[in-house]
Amino acid sequence: MDKKSLKKKILSLKDIGALGIADIGGKAVSSIFWFYIITLMSVRDYGIINFNFGVASFAQTIALIGSTNALTVYVSKNVKIQSTFFVISLICGSVSAFAIFFIFQRVDTAFLLIMLIIGESTSGILLGKKEFRKYSIYNIIQKVLLVAIGIGFFYAFGVNGIIYGIACSYLVFIPMFYVYFRETKIDFSLLKTNKEFIVSSYFLMLVSGVRRDIDKLIVPLLLGFTALGNYALALQVYAVLMTMSMTFYKYTLPHDASGNENRKIKQMMILATVVISGGVFLLAPIIIPHAFPKFTKSIEMIQIISLSIIPATINLMHFSRFMGLEKTRIVITTILLQVATLIIGFIILGTFFNVLGIAMSFLLSAIVSSACSSYFDRILRKTEAQ
Repeated sequence: MDKKSLKKKILSLKDIGALGIADIGGKAVSSIFWFYIITLMSVRDYGIINFNFGVASFAQTIALIGSTNALTVYVSKNVKIQSTFFVISLICGSVSAFAIFFIFQRVDTAFLLIMLIIGESTSGILLGKKEFRKYSIYNIIQKVLLVAIGIGFFYAFGVNGIIYGIACSYLVFIPMFYVYFRETKIDFSLLKTNKEFIVSSYFLMLVSGVRRDIDKLIVPLLLGFTALGNYALALQVYAVLMTMSMTFYKYTLPHDASGNENRKIKQMMILATVVISGGVFLLAPIIIPHAFPKFTKSIEMIQIISLSIIPATINLMHFSRFMGLEKTRIVITTILLQVATLIIGFIILGTFFNVLGIAMSFLLSAIVSSACSSYFDRILRKTEAQ
């Protein structure tokens, strides 16, 4: 290996390390917050908190015209479009915030929506610029603030203070958001020039948001907030398990967009998830009764959902390549199939098997999605080879 290749490999490892500190370290800090808060509230209250967070998260998806993926791809290609995205997203976010207040009478949820838009937009720029260390610093600070402000607000205002605490933790992104806003001029002509990818990327984000948040909105309607509380704990464990996969996705996306595919890294990541999911499946019945005695009904859900990280990681690795090639229609098709499987599974399996049916639907939708993305990747490679 020559010196240039060695230097490039060392820089890649440093970048992955920076992302790892941000995502794995950040997730560890935020998990401490959530797992601590869980021990202080009822299962039903935890379900209500997740419902309100789901509303804000889904509204953010609708409002965020300049999706994180689109920002990452365009910034990595030096297309100066971020200020235009910022303006449109903030306008749409303000309208969505008023809608949330009118429908749910929740100022905290509306405030969280605006902060999520600012945080996601700033993160997309940092990743697109490949400023992984700066991304790491801001992400860690936000998680530390989440713990400090979130717990402080909980003791000061009770359960209703938690959403405010989460929202305030994103204030750290405002200075960098302002800097990036001033960095480029607002140019709506760029929207027309790149409209195909922008529209498809937005639609992708929209269906991804449905996939991410629809369960938090449907489960209370089918089974109540207590069921959502147990399911939300399983999702929290799943989110922790997916941290490493998401870290690698954030690293590979700008590289795939630049034409540098990292197949060995992706294969190693998938292998690691097999080991992780197996460990959680075996340990959940031992740990949960001692750590969260109120949530014992979530044990089997955690076991089932933990298996989902394998197909979900396969999906992410394929999605990174598809997005880098701006093949968003493939990703949209795959996610739509996943969402359809999830909703149908919730209605049928949830009705017959209660919360276990919800968990089985989650796993089944992940398997269907990974099978589809693998098939499309194979077809795409055959087409490229011709």
